[in-house]
Amino acid sequence: MDPDANLIEQRRITEHVMSVWDACADDGTFTAEQQNDLIHSAYRLAELVQALDHWIVTGGFYPRAWTRADDHLTTHKTAFDRKRNRRMPK
Repeated sequence: MDPDANLIEQRRITEHVMSVWDACADDGTFTAEQQNDLIHSAYRLAELVQALDHWIVTGGFYPRAWTRADDHLTTHKTAFDRKRNRRMPK
């Protein structure tokens, strides 16, 4: 397993999910296509998180980006600052 490639894909999917979320209707509803996209993206993200967790707890090394303290904190802040007060969609 390549933890660097895993983290890159996790970040890409996270940004994609957030862009789909940001594009939902003002009343919080999604189109069928958006719902399907979110479901598949969430499942893939869960697979990646599970794989990286397994890799680390069984003795694997951290992704390189996590060895630079400022990199992952900046990404984390950006992801959670966006639309944090928005209601959950119906």
